[in-house]
Amino acid sequence: MNLEGKVYMDYKKYPTHLAHNDHESKEYVESERDEYKTNVLIDEYNVVIRQLKNDLHMQKQVYDVLEKMDRPYLQGLPGNQKNISTGLQNYGKP
Repeated sequence: MNLEGKVYMDYKKYPTHLAHNDHESKEYVESERDEYKTNVLIDEYNVVIRQLKNDLHMQKQVYDVLEKMDRPYLQGLPGNQKNISTGLQNYGKP
């Protein structure tokens, strides 16, 4: 499943497109509390996106390893032509 094409995975930036948030604008309204809350929300969102990207990258690596791995138990009919283990063993007490 290709999740990258279905999920918005861009990092958020501080909303300077709003005049009251842009430090260089004449309409800037200074509010330490609002800036802090906005920065915390953006940082938390970016942490989630970063973790999602890392998880997708790790999953892709796992799939690549599994694809290249030699798995002889997938060849032949199980039980008829090949067994996963070395065979039946007697675990009964003598």
